[in-house]
Amino acid sequence: RWFTLPTVWRSRHVIFYSEGIAFGYELWINGKRAGSFESAFQRAEFDITALVHFDQENLIALRVYRDHFQMTFDCTDDWALSGIFRDVFLYAAPLSHIEDLTLYSKIGDAHSPAGIGGSVTVHHFFEKSSMAKNLSVEVSLSYQASRLHHEIKPVRWPNEKFLPDPFEFWIPVPDARLWNAETPHLYDLQITLKSDQGPLQQLQRRVGIREVSIEAAVFQLNRQPVKLRGVCRLEIHPEFGRATGEAQWVEDLELMKKANLNAIRMTHWPPHPRFLDLCDQYGFYVIDEVPYDFGDEKLTDPLCLGPLLARTQNTIDRDKNHASVVIWSLGNEHPSTRYTAKTAQWAKRLDPTRPVLYPDERSQKFLAGIPSCLDFYAPHYIVASEITELGKDETLQKPVILTEYNHALDTAFDGLAEKWEEIERNKKLAGGMIWAWSDQGIYRRVNGREVIDSYADIYALTFTSGTLSGDFWLDQNTIMDSHGQYGTDGIVYANRAPQTDYWVTRKVYSPFKILEKEKKVRSGEQTIELTCINRYDFLNLEKTTLRWQYEVNRQVVQQGRSLLRLAPHDTGCLRLAIKISEKIAEGEHRVALALVDHHGRQIYEHAVHLTAESGPIDYSVLPGPAPSREHLNEVLKEPASPFPPSLNLTHGVKVTTAADNRVHIRMTGAGEISMPFVRVGRKPTMAERRTCRDQLWEPPLLKDGRLINKEYRTCTSGRLLYYEYEFARPDSSAQKIALNLWLFLADAGWVDVRYDLLPQQCSGLVQEFGLAMIVTGQITQVQWLGDGPYPAYPFKSELAERGLYTIDHTDRYFNGNRMNVDVALLTDANHRGFGLLGRAENLCWEQEASAITLCHNVKVAGLGTKGTLPRLLVPIESVGKISGSYRLIFLTRDRYPDFLAKIFPR
Repeated sequence: RWFTLPTVWRSRHVIFYSEGIAFGYELWINGKRAGSFESAFQRAEFDITALVHFDQENLIALRVYRDHFQMTFDCTDDWALSGIFRDVFLYAAPLSHIEDLTLYSKIGDAHSPAGIGGSVTVHHFFEKSSMAKNLSVEVSLSYQASRLHHEIKPVRWPNEKFLPDPFEFWIPVPDARLWNAETPHLYDLQITLKSDQGPLQQLQRRVGIREVSIEAAVFQLNRQPVKLRGVCRLEIHPEFGRATGEAQWVEDLELMKKANLNAIRMTHWPPHPRFLDLCDQYGFYVIDEVPYDFGDEKLTDPLCLGPLLARTQNTIDRDKNHASVVIWSLGNEHPSTRYTAKTAQWAKRLDPTRPVLYPDERSQKFLAGIPSCLDFYAPHYIVASEITELGKDETLQKPVILTEYNHALDTAFDGLAEKWEEIERNKKLAGGMIWAWSDQGIYRRVNGREVIDSYADIYALTFTSGTLSGDFWLDQNTIMDSHGQYGTDGIVYANRAPQTDYWVTRKVYSPFKILEKEKKVRSGEQTIELTCINRYDFLNLEKTTLRWQYEVNRQVVQQGRSLLRLAPHDTGCLRLAIKISEKIAEGEHRVALALVDHHGRQIYEHAVHLTAESGPIDYSVLPGPAPSREHLNEVLKEPASPFPPSLNLTHGVKVTTAADNRVHIRMTGAGEISMPFVRVGRKPTMAERRTCRDQLWEPPLLKDGRLINKEYRTCTSGRLLYYEYEFARPDSSAQKIALNLWLFLADAGWVDVRYDLLPQQCSGLVQEFGLAMIVTGQITQVQWLGDGPYPAYPFKSELAERGLYTIDHTDRYFNGNRMNVDVALLTDANHRGFGLLGRAENLCWEQEASAITLCHNVKVAGLGTKGTLPRLLVPIESVGKISGSYRLIFLTRDRYPDFLAKIFPR
C-alpha cells in the first residue's frame, strides 16, 4: 500500500503499530525489511523512521505467514483464521515521549486515604536533536468532570548520557469511590509531557481505585471476599471472524451483564485493548491470558523461554493499568516445566499487585509440579464432590478457581447449580469460568460441497478437518459452522442467540435468591414470609427493587414493591402482606417476584406456588373419577366382546384400531392422535454422543410394535380396549420391550390411559422412557400447568418453576421435556384439540415436520457435559417394569370444561 507522510512528522519518529496479525508477519518499507513479529494476538511496534521518505510516496508491505516456531502457541481450541484482524496504523512519536505509564491504587485505611499512584517513564530519541529543555509532567485527576487534583512537576534529567529518571506521583483521594464489578466507579486521569515549547504528548486513562489481595487462602477485592461468576470468552464472530469491533464487544458485554456474569476469562489470548476499556466501564473481573495454548512439546525446549517471557511482558505491559484485570493467566492446560516456571516468576516480578495462575486441566500434566509462586490452584472440569473436597483440604493454602468448568457442549449443561452452590459455600473457592461464552461458529457457503451432520456422527469430523459441519443452517447454501463437537460449546449460539444454558447461567449466577418454591396459605389477609439471600459482594439490597404480584390463574390480583435492606452475603426474611382469595382451593395461585438492580436491569425472577392447607388440586380427576388399574383388570376377567374396528365418543371423536395395529383417535376438524409408540430416547446432544457412545437406544421412538393381543369389554360408565404389544430394538431384535395398554373410553367423553412397559433381555441406556403418541393436524400451540417455561432435565431444572405457560410450535424452545405437568393442552388457533391431565408428569413435546410427538415419560436421564456422564443415567437393564397413567380430554368449540376455562380461558 502506498502512503504519504504529513510534513509535520519530519521532526518526529514514525512508528508502525499492529495489534493483531495471525500468525506471523514480515514488515517491508520501500522495499527494505523493517522486521518481523510472531505472536498473533499481541501488539508490536517498529520504528521505521530511517526507512521512510517525507518528500515522496512510501510503499508498505506485509507478508503474513503461518509456519514458525511459535505458531502452535497461538493455535488454540478455535478456528485458525489467518491475516490482519486488529488495528494496524502509523503514529508519530515526539523526540521526548512517554515510553511507559504504570499505575497502581490503594483503597486506604483509618490512617491514610485512598489514592492513585503511578510512574511515568520518559524516553528521548537522540539522533535528531539534543536534550529537550525543561521537561515536566502535568497530572490531572477528575471524577465526573469535577477536577480533584492537578500538579506539574519537572522531570529529573541530570545527565544526557542517561535517560531521565522515572517520574513518580501519588494522588490522595479522600472519600474515594472504589471500583468493583457491582459499582465500577472510574476516575479520569490525564498525563501530559511538556517542554519549553508546550505540550509534547498527552495520555488519557480511565482508572479505578481498587486493591486485589489474597488473605488466608481467600481471594479478595478491596479487602472483601468476592466470587467470580465467570465465563470463558473466545474472540470470534460468525460474520466478522476475528475482526470484531465495538458493536460486537458491547453486544457481548450487555448479554453477559443480563446473565449475571461478573467475570470473564480471556481464552486463550489478550483481547483488543478497547474491550478491556469496556470491561472497566461495565464492571467485569478479567482473567487476562498470556497466549501459549498448544505447543506443549516445545515447553521443554530452551528456545521457548525467550518467546514465553516476551509474550508475558507484552501482555502485562499493555493491560496492567486496567482496573478490570485482576488475575494474570499463563498459557492454558500446558505441562509445567522449568521454562513455564520462570515465566511465572517473571510475571510476578513485572506485576506484584496481581495474582498469577496456570489454568490447568484435570489430567495434571505437571513435569515439575506447580510452581510455589503461583497464587491459585486452578483445576478444570472437576465434579461437585471434588469441589467439596478441595474446600475441605486444609493442606491447600491457596484459593481455588475453576478456570474451566461445566462444559456447555451443545445443550448439555448438567449440574451447574450443584457445582456453584459448593463454590458459594466455601470461601476458599473464588469462582468458576464456564466453558464457553459462544459457539465458535462462522458463516460458510456450501456451494455443493459435502456437509457433515455432526449431531448424527460427531466423529465424522476431525479436529483439524476443513470439512463443513452443518451445525445450523441459515438457508439452502449457508451454514453457521461451529466445527461440530469441537466448537459447539457456548451458552449462546455463535450469532449470540441465547440457548437454555444462558438462562440457566443467569438463574444460577443471580446475586439474589429466594429459597421457597411453595407455601401453604389460607384465605384472607396474611403475611407470607420468604427466605432471601443477598449474594452481592458489595451492594446492600436497598439499592435494588423487588417487584411482586399475586396472581390467580395468571390474572394479577395484587401487586407491590418491596425495599430490601440486606447486607452483602446475608440471609434475611421478606414479608409480603397479601389478601388471599377465598377460592384458594380452586385454580392456580402464586406469587411472582422479580428483582431489578440499581441499573434498572431485571436480573432475577422467582415464583412461589400457593396452595390451600388441604393441599394442591388434583386436576387428573376433576372431570370425574378414574377407574383404578385393579378395577380394569377385574373387567378383563369378564367375557370378551367382539373387538370393534372403531368406537365413537361424544363430540365427533372416533377411536379406531387400524390395520397397522395402531390406535387412531380422530377429532373432527382438529387432527388425529396415533399411538402407541415407545419412547426410549431423544435427539442426543453432542455431549451424549461423546459420553454415552454406542450405548444409547436409537432411534428415540420405537414405532414398529407387534400386536400380540387385543381385547374389548363393556362396563359401567364406559368401554375398555386392552392391547399387548412387543417392540424390538432396531439394531438388536433379541432385545424387546413389552407394552400392556389399557384405554378406558368413558361415557362422559374422555379416555383414561394406563400402561406398563417391561424391558426383556435389554441392555444399554435410555434417555427417556415412556409412552408416546404422534399428533397430526393443525395443532399450533401447547398450554400447560406445571414447571416451565423452558425444557428441564435432572440436574438442569433451575429454570423450572410452576406456572401457567403457553408456547407456539415455532418457538426455538418448544422441543423438550417439561417437569411436574398437571395439565397440557395441544390446540389449534381456535382452541380445538385435546388435553392431557395427570399428576406431576414428565411430558416431552417435539415438533417434527407437520406432526408433534407427545411423550409421557416415566424415566428421564440427565444431559451430562462434554466429558462427564449425566449425573442421572437410566440403564434399561435396571429399570424393570414401569407404569404410567393419564387422561385424554377432547376440546371443541362447544366442549371446553369449566375448570380449564378458569386457568386457560379461550
